[in-house]
Amino acid sequence: MKKTLCLIILATLASSASGQIKNIPISELQHLSFGTEVHGMTAMIRNVAGLSVRPNDDGAFFNYNFLKPGERGEINFSLTMKNLAFAVQQASLEDDAVYDFMRTYRLGVSVGGKVLSIGTSNKLIELQSPDRAERVFSVDAGLIFQPVNFFSVAAYARDLNEPIIENYQIRREYSAGVGLKLLDQRFKILTEAVWDDDTRDFARARLKTGLSISPIYNIEFLVGGVLKHGLLDLLLENEEFFAVVQIPFFGGIHFLTTARIDGRKQFLRYSTSLLIPLKTVAF
Repeated sequence: MKKTLCLIILATLASSASGQIKNIPISELQHLSFGTEVHGMTAMIRNVAGLSVRPNDDGAFFNYNFLKPGERGEINFSLTMKNLAFAVQQASLEDDAVYDFMRTYRLGVSVGGKVLSIGTSNKLIELQSPDRAERVFSVDAGLIFQPVNFFSVAAYARDLNEPIIENYQIRREYSAGVGLKLLDQRFKILTEAVWDDDTRDFARARLKTGLSISPIYNIEFLVGGVLKHGLLDLLLENEEFFAVVQIPFFGGIHFLTTARIDGRKQFLRYSTSLLIPLKTVAF
């Protein structure tokens, strides 16, 4: 009898372990970008409220990020038209996953202008493999408030309904940040905090800071750091560092590249992006 009871307990534990909830990581550009700085073509990556911040900033955005050349990386594409945008993201899952990749379709809309803009991103998240597919809906919401030219505030809530798809949990997450822009926006000081419903102490929120310099118009160099578990774990291997470079080409096209390393100077991720301006269709 005791042996039978032990076998039942072990079987229950094994079943529970095999069905445990896994977190789906955020996009690389979601991890590195600041909510106060996105607009137009980059708004769908980080804060959909950015669609309404600037006029005439519509276009197509292509991004590919990876760890090692030749490996399957993450692909992002978005197309914006005034305060509307459509975006697609595709990312590979871990090698032992039943599904090959996750694909997210986004439809974003925002209202407002330079001083205050709010928006929502409505998402269809799909887990895909050659013989099966699972889908679930989710929604994000954000705002950008810029009372004066040199100061802005942004807030964002991601996956408000915390959808579960297969054995993956997409957790609700919040972010809030400020941007201070000096010398005609050629020098920026940026900071942002990210937390979720399990963050009991705000000092454990993920903290991100950055310094941006634009020595020449439309050329930008940004360096920053991330405390992954907040200020309370400073003595642990808690930090990451990143660099972002944006360079203009002909016809208003911009090239953007990023790199991220950990505290031991091991590279964690690279990314490359193209921003292609398009003339908006007037109705």
